[in-house]
Amino acid sequence: MKSDVVWMKEEDSSIKQEMKQMSGKIEAIHDLAIRIDDKVTTLNGEFLGIRADVLALQRAR
Repeated sequence: MKSDVVWMKEEDSSIKQEMKQMSGKIEAIHDLAIRIDDKVTTLNGEFLGIRADVLALQRAR
């Protein structure tokens, strides 16, 4: 019976460690998603700027 309790405590500790690792990985993925979103927003802004320039050039003709 005592060995079962020790095993359960070790298993619990192992599960907690895995949860911490997964939490760290989730945070890293979240940070990456934020950086990707920022880059997409920047690219979208650049695209809109280029589009505005093209429209201005078309009107100037």
